[in-house]
Amino acid sequence: MILFSIAFTVYKYTQYTFHLPYIGHSIKISLIFEAIAEPHKKDDRTIINLSKILSVESMPHSTLAENVAAALRESIYNGGHFIGERLIELTLAHEMNVSQNTVRDALRILEQEGLVVKHARKGVYVRTYTAVEAEELYALWAVLEKLALNWTITALTEDSLQELRDLVDEARSQTEARNPLGAIESLLTFHETVGRVAGKPQTAALLTSVLNQVRLLENGIRQVRAPRTIQQRRAQIADYELLLNAIERRDLESAHSILLKTITADCNALLDTL
Repeated sequence: MILFSIAFTVYKYTQYTFHLPYIGHSIKISLIFEAIAEPHKKDDRTIINLSKILSVESMPHSTLAENVAAALRESIYNGGHFIGERLIELTLAHEMNVSQNTVRDALRILEQEGLVVKHARKGVYVRTYTAVEAEELYALWAVLEKLALNWTITALTEDSLQELRDLVDEARSQTEARNPLGAIESLLTFHETVGRVAGKPQTAALLTSVLNQVRLLENGIRQVRAPRTIQQRRAQIADYELLLNAIERRDLESAHSILLKTITADCNALLDTL
């Protein structure tokens, strides 16, 4: 068992790289990705088909690479690529109807985000985690979100509070629909929303980066090796309702305590699978 100590007074940030998705509202974008959830399953994970790409000729190379990275990122999060799986440039280029150079640039983006690792003379792989690395990651999550909560409590509006309520409700609906990946996504989006509502862009960016790696661990390892039972998921949703109630009451001490309990429980369950 582990317990995180999160009463830090000094923070030092060095060499963090974040990917901000490209969104083009004012230019014509002719690239269309269709991530199709196939009806068959493999190890309880939905297989993602990334093969449908249309009209890519007129798109700038950098934008195309960013969109390929986005499609691969989504596939990794949803179990389309295994933890530790080798990502072969030529295969991906054929599947996605793009050049190897584009795939190579996309993989560099994912490498900067910490989702893949490149081994000399061996290729690029979806990254794996040791127990020590996973424990550190969840400790960082606890520290960053505790800090964000301090600001979120004061910045909270009725609209942002409703957004948090809706995410807990969505997680409950996905749980009852037996869609664990959907439930996980709703709960992680809850945490990202806490970071965003705080109104501190650097903290929100750091928290999002950590949560993206948590997605990889929760979907790629925990859900595969030791998925929660429906009873465990219902208990998890109950804890989030308590957290939401504490936030709504602006009870910072209770919110901190429930948050720490929730993250610690998730971390301990994950460590048992590593």
